Amino acid sequence: MKDLKPLLNKLIAHRGIHNKYIKGNSLVAIDMSIMKNYPVELDVTLTKDNVVILCHDNFIKCGNKNFIISNHRYEELKNVCHELVTLEEVLKLVSGKVPLLIEIKPYTKGNKIEKEVVKLLDGYNGYFAIQSFSPFIIYWFKKNRPNYIRGQLLTNTYNYNSIVNGIYKYMLFNKFTNPDFICYNIKGLPNKQIKKVRKTKPIIGWTIKKESQIKKYNNYCDNFICDNILEIRK
Repeated sequence: MKDLKPLLNKLIAHRGIHNKYIKGNSLVAIDMSIMKNYPVELDVTLTKDNVVILCHDNFIKCGNKNFIISNHRYEELKNVCHELVTLEEVLKLVSGKVPLLIEIKPYTKGNKIEKEVVKLLDGYNGYFAIQSFSPFIIYWFKKNRPNYIRGQLLTNTYNYNSIVNGIYKYMLFNKFTNPDFICYNIKGLPNKQIKKVRKTKPIIGWTIKKESQIKKYNNYCDNFICDNILEIRK
């Protein structure tokens, strides 16, 4: 039986505790979360030379130029962005002190990122869960790392054709991927499908920015991913 309590007992810091002075998905933001004892949500993607790094997008912006992450080696990107952080560095810093919720970005073809992520996580002794917008990534983990806690990320609107939109709306892939929890955009709540799924799976809402939103959506979710946690929990 998988233990989801560490993901549900306390608000989760979105990309660590960050503000206008501290960048999200940085070691400083994650260290702040450790100091305040909050679980951390972070985003990972893969460089050309298969280094798992923290980044929300598939590119790094420097001046007026965007560097596509999968087209560049880690050292090249590090020269562009000195604050660039690897998942390996994060695991060494956190070292089990707080739970980690790792969003795997679907920017890499094949299963390269999944394989590189498990190389790091298989030897990690702390609590973690993975999540992704891609049901194919969640399915890969179901087949290859069924012991991992895995979550399906979803939002309230999609810009695909009507068939694909319907598949996402009604979460028809859940019977194949069998996620342990759903992470859902609060803008789409309340939602009949989410209410139905919540009978068997926890719902984590994203992204809360102020305390009033917690009060508004508290009846629809079991926990939240939050910006501004220190302000919310004053």
